[in-house]
Amino acid sequence: MHRVRCGALTTLLALLAAAGALRAQRPPGADTMTAAAAAESLAVIRRLDTLLKATPNDAQLWLRRGVAAWSLSERDQYGEGSIKGVDWTLLRRMADTSLRIAVALAPNDAGIAMTLGQLHKSSGMIFTRIQAYDLFERALAAARLGNDPAMHSEAAVEVGRTYWLRYEIHAFPPYESVFGMEAQAIAQNLMRDSAFNSARAWDPDSGSRRVPYTRQTLRWARDSIRHAIYTRTRGGFGGEADYIRAEDHFREAYRVAPTSLRAFRHLAMLYAERERWSELRTLSRDRLREEPRHTWAWMSLGLASHRLGDDRVAVAAFDSATMYMTAEERGRLDRFERLLRPADSTRVVALNDSARAAAGNTFWLAVDPLWSRQEEQPRTEFLARVAFAELRWTVDEMRARGADTDRGDIYIRYGPPDIQTTSKADGIGSDLVKIWVYDYARLQFWFVGAPTFGTYRHISPWAVAQVVDSMPARWDNIATVRIDSMPVGVTRFRGGGDTAEVVLTARPDVEAIGRVADVRTAVRSDAWLLRANLEPVWHDSVLAARSAHRSWRQRMGVGDYFFRTEATAETARLAARAFAPVRIREERDGFAFRGFGLSDLLFAEGPTTVTDAARWDALGVTPIAPQVAGGRFALVWEAYDLGAREGSAAYEVRISIRPAEGRVARVLANTFGALGARVGIDRGSSRVDVRYTRRVAHRATIVEQIGLNLSGTPPGTYELTLEVLDQVTRQRTMRRAAFTIVAEPRR
Repeated sequence: MHRVRCGALTTLLALLAAAGALRAQRPPGADTMTAAAAAESLAVIRRLDTLLKATPNDAQLWLRRGVAAWSLSERDQYGEGSIKGVDWTLLRRMADTSLRIAVALAPNDAGIAMTLGQLHKSSGMIFTRIQAYDLFERALAAARLGNDPAMHSEAAVEVGRTYWLRYEIHAFPPYESVFGMEAQAIAQNLMRDSAFNSARAWDPDSGSRRVPYTRQTLRWARDSIRHAIYTRTRGGFGGEADYIRAEDHFREAYRVAPTSLRAFRHLAMLYAERERWSELRTLSRDRLREEPRHTWAWMSLGLASHRLGDDRVAVAAFDSATMYMTAEERGRLDRFERLLRPADSTRVVALNDSARAAAGNTFWLAVDPLWSRQEEQPRTEFLARVAFAELRWTVDEMRARGADTDRGDIYIRYGPPDIQTTSKADGIGSDLVKIWVYDYARLQFWFVGAPTFGTYRHISPWAVAQVVDSMPARWDNIATVRIDSMPVGVTRFRGGGDTAEVVLTARPDVEAIGRVADVRTAVRSDAWLLRANLEPVWHDSVLAARSAHRSWRQRMGVGDYFFRTEATAETARLAARAFAPVRIREERDGFAFRGFGLSDLLFAEGPTTVTDAARWDALGVTPIAPQVAGGRFALVWEAYDLGAREGSAAYEVRISIRPAEGRVARVLANTFGALGARVGIDRGSSRVDVRYTRRVAHRATIVEQIGLNLSGTPPGTYELTLEVLDQVTRQRTMRRAAFTIVAEPRR
């Protein structure tokens, strides 16, 4: 009989092997079982029924029958489709009955108690789940007396999770007093009416009176909730006793089976939850000494190191983790699409592998706040958030992967919330509401879930979708440096053929950056030129102790480029950053490589005495960004291919200056420096026009400079238009530029 029984169970045992012979959190093969395997498993169950008629008191046969029925019910409910003639609810009832009989026949068998407990825990009914707790305690007690470390560890994990799920109910301070009613009311109505039209909220100005809660009062209610969270919640952590008991059991699980992935991940989760980063780092390093390819030891080491400020180790750890992941796991976790708007994410998913990789590189370059410093790397922070979310909110029995849950998604997008609280959601059964507040962006997220399940979902998905669409991700939790903008200039001169010589200028606030540095040091300016896809073309770095203006020159071919510049100083808590597009191509009524035309307009510190320069750089001027202190500057440009008459070029120049964006301001302007022409100035109530005519020896490129003095003109942004009329050919062309006048610094 023994020989016949083993032969009949070959298929079932193969089905169970992938889960370590009855020790899986869920029955093996439920999602991937083929129709043929399912039919064969049904035949195995029928064979087991025959065997049980002969030996009805064989607990192992009942166990195998229960596991087979459970696997088939999972396959039928969640897998590849229904099994003809079988209903998953009947299969689950068969599994429950079979496993209960097995437990009754072998009350001290740890494996049987564990399997029934896991079946109960996978239920969506809280009363069924509660029955699992005593079974896990029984399994652990039996496993402690046995010699199976894997079973012992698994039982300890399950008992630890029992306490962990209780801890999660009280993990953060709950609302107290009447403001708890406010949270409950809003939660109920969010669940019932996603348009917020029928919700009601507490009115602090009128005692207990209730007022209608509409879209117009949404902001008031959100602020009211935020105020209540800060002023009417109990401080500190809750559920301390359950947390300690969970830790005791997770430690026991890891001690008896250090190679158990579940034991490691649960202990790592427990450390990460309370920000016990040093302990998490030690745990990870100890595991890696024994198992250098342990993916989650590397991920946990990266998380702990990053939170401890050691990004050099964190980057290396995350690199190792992603290298050792399976392709499927890497594709699920390391996806920058998690940080995009849903519509953008859909477009990225449709790309082929190479295009998606290029899009990823572009994304990480674009979101990196400071390329010139190694701190504040969003890519490292992203992987740390993914690691935390996957550890913290994975619930195996509920098929929830932490990074893919609602809480995981918000955490990965916005980082750790500034405050968390819990409220009882009266009117929504026994559900609880978790509220997360992000101070920096005035964001709140509400999650609802049943206690002890460990899974929470958005109360109002449509409201979350609106937030994500307008603000897909933030990195404020790693921002140690405040970043200001700075003015930049891009000036194109012809470079010969289809090329341009580009002058790039910037003006960081050197004094402000230096003042907030812990140690007085030079301000470093970095500049990058990249193609439209952010592929690097050129990078330069300049150190200067005092000079504020920075400038670079670069010869460039046809294409669309992107200019980025930063100003930083070691130990400074302030930096500056700016961007500008650079377009090198023929433009209608704009920049051209040949024929009649003008260069762009270059701002410089002041005109020089040079009067016969072949190109702009022979003037010896110092380029500046289009931000001038006190209103004094030189305007430099080149005119190309003007007409000739008797060896001379004759042209008229008109410069018009007026406030930008419809502002009204009195513009005061004069010229200074040698110009070699009579200048006419027309002044209006909110503009000034400068005109002059010149005749010079003809050449292909004619260089012009004029000193403009706008002292007395109010600070602000102004538009400058330069128009040139060729008096020989009667052709006309113009250029525009915006600039800013700032007050001169006090001496």
